[in-house]
Amino acid sequence: MWSAGRFALFLVGLGMFTTYVLVIRKTGSTRIRMPTQEIFMEQGLYLYVGSAKRGLEQRLARHMKKRKKCFWHIDYITSRRDTSVMAIYLSPYPECETLTAVSQLGPLFGRKLGSSDCKCPSHFVKVDKVDAKIFKDWFTAKGFAEFFWP
Repeated sequence: MWSAGRFALFLVGLGMFTTYVLVIRKTGSTRIRMPTQEIFMEQGLYLYVGSAKRGLEQRLARHMKKRKKCFWHIDYITSRRDTSVMAIYLSPYPECETLTAVSQLGPLFGRKLGSSDCKCPSHFVKVDKVDAKIFKDWFTAKGFAEFFWP
């Protein structure tokens, strides 16, 4: 029997998904220093929209690791002890369209975070108060597939 997670992995293998959304929980409020800027992240939920044309599973594995050399904005956030990736959703839409959809859940956060290769102001969203069940239903209704880590 195919579970939703196995089906999503199957589709990843076929290259049907290249865009993803990380649901990131931040405990505590702190400043995060990056090479190009410093940001202040409050406690709460954030969404990060990213993509990988090839190697989606490897990219997601990298996001889950705490110990890594930091190259991208997201690395400086996911490598912290006070952040955790709570869920991953695979998007059927291109990266910037996915951002437009998930920005319905809250305001954009940061300046050019994760969006250095496009015209979007940021690829991070600070989530307004959302019930976990409604949150999952919202992603499912929009055609996103929840990615379960093997």
